[in-house]
Amino acid sequence: MVCPFGVDAACCRRLIEHLQFLDKTYDACVAFLDNRTRLLQLTTSSMTVDSSVSVFVGRRSQFLFTKLAGTVRDFAEFGFDGIACRSALIGWIRFHVDTFVGMFADEIFAPKNSLAAAAESVTILRKNAGLLADVGVDEVPMVDAALENDSIRFVDHHVGLFVQSSQRIFQDGKVQPILFKSKEIAALYLETIAKAGLGMSAAYMDGLRLNVSEQYLQFGKVALRLIEDIVTVSSPSMARNVKTWMYAIIAPYINALQTASARASDTDVNIAALSGTAEFGVKNLLPRAEESVKEKFIQTNYLFSVQKDALSRVHTSAKVKVTAPTFV
Repeated sequence: MVCPFGVDAACCRRLIEHLQFLDKTYDACVAFLDNRTRLLQLTTSSMTVDSSVSVFVGRRSQFLFTKLAGTVRDFAEFGFDGIACRSALIGWIRFHVDTFVGMFADEIFAPKNSLAAAAESVTILRKNAGLLADVGVDEVPMVDAALENDSIRFVDHHVGLFVQSSQRIFQDGKVQPILFKSKEIAALYLETIAKAGLGMSAAYMDGLRLNVSEQYLQFGKVALRLIEDIVTVSSPSMARNVKTWMYAIIAPYINALQTASARASDTDVNIAALSGTAEFGVKNLLPRAEESVKEKFIQTNYLFSVQKDALSRVHTSAKVKVTAPTFV
């Protein structure tokens, strides 16, 4: 039933009470929900657009889910019960959630946006959707389902850009150590590696020489941030997609080192750096990438087992060729 009183709450209440008195509970329930729809439309149409997508999505979603939660509480206060009324309420909520997500998915996942910006918007959206949990309605899975197709296309795009960029960085085939002028400078650099989430790297030091290539370290920093954003954007049902993306992200690191290993000779002065960079991938980069996805996605303890084996072979092959410390 359409509420003839539009947004007039007092008149709508009298209509609902009258319908309930006539034992037309379902009609009263529908009139109540129609009144709430009109209130939502009236209020949201006057909200101004922010320059920041995440801020605007945050304001709009907080408003929407707060109002939806309030509607659920008022629904209970009116005493609407029974399967038909409950189904009407759930259908009404899901209609508004799906409409909202449909309106803003294109904004959140616009090609011009970074993956980090999209992850921020999705995090805010999920947090605000959680407001409904306080009234016994869990719509976070509904939000995830509505976002899934757009988020898959968006992440595919950004992973592709990252892979292309990484391939260009590694195309020179160089795996060189990092040389420091003092122990203090070296210590500060190792600290930045740890702060980037790549763990301790003192084991790869040989005097003032770090036997991990700079470009591979930078790759690791960017890759971990990318993986964290992917995990944030992705829902549990996207576990297979996440696995595919992880393999694609790590592939340039492994392929470049395998190529360098095939070209390296026993007299290569940078062979220790090749060995160290491969070992760094096995012991630092890949375990931390696995850790990033382990909490949210199951069966990831051995996500990179094949990749670790490939890097271990590069490390072992290069280590055999290292007969003594060499300096550039």
